[in-house]
Amino acid sequence: MAFIERALTLDTDDCVLFPYGRNASGYARLRVGEKHAYGHVIVCQRAHGTRPTPEHQAAHSCGNGHLGCINPKHLSWKTPEGNASDAVAHGTVARGPKLTLEGIKSIRAIAEVMRYRDIARMFSVGGDAISNAVRGKTWKHAPDHRTGAKRLTRCRQRRNGSPSASQRRGGIVKSQSQAVTPRHDHDFKAGDLIAWRNSLDLSQNRAAKALGVARQSLIEYEAGRRPIPKYIWLACQLLAHRAGIALRSI
Repeated sequence: MAFIERALTLDTDDCVLFPYGRNASGYARLRVGEKHAYGHVIVCQRAHGTRPTPEHQAAHSCGNGHLGCINPKHLSWKTPEGNASDAVAHGTVARGPKLTLEGIKSIRAIAEVMRYRDIARMFSVGGDAISNAVRGKTWKHAPDHRTGAKRLTRCRQRRNGSPSASQRRGGIVKSQSQAVTPRHDHDFKAGDLIAWRNSLDLSQNRAAKALGVARQSLIEYEAGRRPIPKYIWLACQLLAHRAGIALRSI
């Protein structure tokens, strides 16, 4: 917090770049008490008051938020639409949304068995964008048909004794010393996986990386030596959706 306090007293029009921890998107990130917070949000609150509404965002007039700028002169509260317009004007984001309503529906389903960072890589967004969408902090208007249990955050799932995503993927979940294997309640076969990879013109290396699995695992899936987990089919649907290729539903 010492650097934040110093930044609030500086009288400069240049960017003030946070030299310490940042998230994957480059934004200043620090611990405040027991929680993590964004540096530019703290500065905006201290310099310009509290958020006008819960939806307002701390926006950068300099376009260098991804570089960790926390200059209070460059910060102001703006609506998500206003902040997005600034990002386009600054050239810090591509035109058009990276996440769509249909994509959010699939993301929330696949997040039960895939890591946020792997999903984020598919959509070329930060892990925070995926986390917020899954937890309902953003895209609140998107229909969500998950049960209450599936809405639990991963932290709460761990406290309740639920298995981690890696355990579910690997089929190493144990209950009362009895192993539970993952369900494969779909008809996605080896030939479908090969057809999907060919439709996207992906090598086995690139396909394995996109799906978040080892290349050897992909080879065994395509050879029919291992059953294909449902999350693999969901991931294929997501990637095909982004490429504009229609796949049959599960």
